[in-house]
Amino acid sequence: MAGRGELKRGAGAAKPAAAKPAAGGGGKPGVIAQARKAAGGGAGAMDVASMDEKALSAKFQQLEKATSDKKNAKRIGRNKDTIGTLLESLNTKPKFVKMVEYSVECLKNLAVDESSVEEMINEGVLETLMKVLKLNPYNEKIQQIINDTLSAFCLNDRLAAMIARRMGPGQMVFSMKKHVEPKTLASTASLTAKLLKNDEKGDNVDTFVKGGIIGALAGVIQQGGKHLPTLRSGVEALDHIAQKGNKQHAQEIMDSGVMENVLQGLADHPEDEELVKHAIGLIAALAKSSPENMNKLKKMGAVDILVTALEMHPDNEEILKLGAAALAALARADDLSTTMGVSVGNNVATAQAISKVSSLLLVPENVDYMVKHQGIPWLIGAMKEAVGKEGPVPRNILLAGSRALGRVALDENKVYAIMQAGGVKLLTSILQAHTGDEELAATAVQTLAKLATRKENGAFILKSGGVDAAFAAYKQHPDSKKVAKAVIDLIANIAQHPENVPGLIEKGAHQIASDILTRHGKDPDIAMSAINALGRMAISPENMQKIAEAGGLEALVSTLNDQKENKDVAKQGLLLMETAAMLPANVERLRKDGAVDAVLNVIEAHPEDQEIQEIGSRNLAAIAGKGELKKVVGNVAQLAQTMASSPQNAKAHLDNMGNAVRLLGNLALVDANVEFLVKNGAVDALCSAFNAVSALPPSEKRNQVLKDAAAGLLRLAQASPEAARAIVQSGL
Repeated sequence: MAGRGELKRGAGAAKPAAAKPAAGGGGKPGVIAQARKAAGGGAGAMDVASMDEKALSAKFQQLEKATSDKKNAKRIGRNKDTIGTLLESLNTKPKFVKMVEYSVECLKNLAVDESSVEEMINEGVLETLMKVLKLNPYNEKIQQIINDTLSAFCLNDRLAAMIARRMGPGQMVFSMKKHVEPKTLASTASLTAKLLKNDEKGDNVDTFVKGGIIGALAGVIQQGGKHLPTLRSGVEALDHIAQKGNKQHAQEIMDSGVMENVLQGLADHPEDEELVKHAIGLIAALAKSSPENMNKLKKMGAVDILVTALEMHPDNEEILKLGAAALAALARADDLSTTMGVSVGNNVATAQAISKVSSLLLVPENVDYMVKHQGIPWLIGAMKEAVGKEGPVPRNILLAGSRALGRVALDENKVYAIMQAGGVKLLTSILQAHTGDEELAATAVQTLAKLATRKENGAFILKSGGVDAAFAAYKQHPDSKKVAKAVIDLIANIAQHPENVPGLIEKGAHQIASDILTRHGKDPDIAMSAINALGRMAISPENMQKIAEAGGLEALVSTLNDQKENKDVAKQGLLLMETAAMLPANVERLRKDGAVDAVLNVIEAHPEDQEIQEIGSRNLAAIAGKGELKKVVGNVAQLAQTMASSPQNAKAHLDNMGNAVRLLGNLALVDANVEFLVKNGAVDALCSAFNAVSALPPSEKRNQVLKDAAAGLLRLAQASPEAARAIVQSGL
């Protein structure tokens, strides 16, 4: 196998057999070359020279079908002569079009992992493919297939950079300038973007720019930008170039005239996430490159086009972050001032102004400006006129305005300014009048949640009807993740102040939170918020019982099963279960709901997390019934027997033994469990475990298991004279 680093080959597109040796090969030929030489006419070898195009095409068509299955591809890839034959056929018969297509497809299928790709590169695949392209310059089907194959080779950034260095920009520039089919241009631009994606030092970008890639990409976008895949890939490639921060590159992009086409494409396709991400990134990089470029982009209408695109992706954090950077480079306080100068009314101009303000508020400096210059009363006044009215214009005013208020709520002073201007009452009235609008309701509730930062704020939202309105919205949209997340965040934020919990319970917040956990427990973010909200409300036995009666414990058990791999959610869920199990009335309910199995699943999923092990063990100690206690004792005894009977394999069971011994020891902490554990062999099990583990070579893990076993025996001995006698009699 070739070494991990990139290996150089001689100049030109020599046959693979002439490749230089792999690193560490001691001067011997590469493994593929060795295999081909040794194989002669043996299995896997093919007499390429004597076969005509039809015969070769048929052979490679069969091989292409065989390698389309990944398992087959791995097996076939181990036959080095097969790869050698593919390269030989491409080198000696590059004009056999069908054969070339099947051969290149085979190479793509053989790119099953990093090692296989690297070996093919080191044996000359790139040089061979470049030779094929040069000998078939206008065959767009071959260009497409080779583009796809090279893209498949880019399994990681290192391989992509290696391929970019080996290939250079020449063939991509040629394809972009000479080929005409949209599919070809899209695949060439896409490959270019992959090759330049993570070029840390910028060396490959510099080489590609010197080779004319910017002009080629600009031409593709200008001529084929109506084709979305071409536009998307071309913009991505330009974005990767611009992100290197080279001002000369940025100027060349601006001078090419392509940005008008990019902005038009963004205006035509604001819904396309990938296009939006890279177009915004490109705009931001160019705007930062010089004041002249920033002003040119503004004159092209970049700000308004950005605003429209951002409004299409209000929940995409990556796009919003990129948008904030672009607007910070493009827009200034005077843009915000001009926008807020619009006379408010239930009209298109107001809707557009508020949408623009909402996007501009992604920039923290603009938030400060708005608060200082009476922007909040202006915004709330405009929104009030739209409440209760139907149609797209008032809806846009309320939706963008609610987002804007949420973006203003960055600290206590700004939250106070919103509340002073009547923000809570406004948001409540929006919910009451537009409960049926899922997106608007979710946005209004989420903004209310952001205002619930202090005890007094939460109390005011409770008193003003905001919580009632939010709950009504949830009841109308119980299966909406957006609404559920907003409502549970509101409950959790208000409940972080114990003084507000009685008011929440009175309004049925425990029932809403339990229902949200039941319906949306598979979503980790919602599950975490719901568990936190329930935990904050469980401040008294009465509240805990109300949560249990509302189905909260059943939902919690189900969520633990769904989220057992999620360490954070599982940990919080176990803590809430531990609180619930403090009430005797809940223990039987938890057993019935399957809590023991759920806890065991979490414990098994995180064997190295000490905190989860401890919390889980405490839960089991409180919840486990006699059947579960028997199982735990039996598990320790069985592991001890296995380790003792197969000492050569004993070390492999040490982790499981450690978990089992720790669990049994924790169960012994509960006085009510001790008599049953002793009668069912807990002492013998722990003594056997101690003996089996002590036979292993000393190690930190072994010593910890011995310590836990001794601690478990001590607990039993302290609580039971019968256990103490049994330990003494064991001779341990």
